[in-house]
Amino acid sequence: MTKEKKLAQIKSLISDFANEVSENELSVLLEIAALANTEYNQKLFSHVNDE
Repeated sequence: MTKEKKLAQIKSLISDFANEVSENELSVLLEIAALANTEYNQKLFSHVNDE
């Protein structure tokens, strides 16, 4: 599965979940997404700096 397809699948799952959760649960989900994004960016830039 390509990265684009994985990202689209994740976005779809988040969208589906967001339609069914409370504001507090959505807040937690957004915090998790932000942390995951930060981790991804750190790994990406670490890889770029290694080249």
